[in-house]
Amino acid sequence: MSFFNILLGFIIIGLIETVNGIFRIKVLFKYFERSIAKRLSFLLGLLLIIVINILLIPWIKPKNVFDAIYIGFIWATLMMIYDIFVGKFLFKLSWKNIINDFNIFEGNLLSYGILFIIIFPTLVFLFMTKI
Repeated sequence: MSFFNILLGFIIIGLIETVNGIFRIKVLFKYFERSIAKRLSFLLGLLLIIVINILLIPWIKPKNVFDAIYIGFIWATLMMIYDIFVGKFLFKLSWKNIINDFNIFEGNLLSYGILFIIIFPTLVFLFMTKI
């Protein structure tokens, strides 16, 4: 297991989730109510993260559950930093709006997405070791 592979995995997740966000804004928001579009985009994002994990975890080769948990925490931490950076410096959002993106009580699902990014490498690793 190398940190380079973990970092490359994050870059892939970041790129795919960025495309998912663009798809949500450019397509889903045009055809669906905002809350429905967010849920559809969230489900698509989860599906993409599952596929990425299924493809990358065997390549990264965690040796045990703790390695898989470590991968998830690294990916989640980098994804939160990336989301904050994009919101603040590219979209010029206020700190209030950025923090609100993580607020599940406002219908925002970003916190759940981060949680799944933490969990999926371990689930995939456990599944791989059972086969």
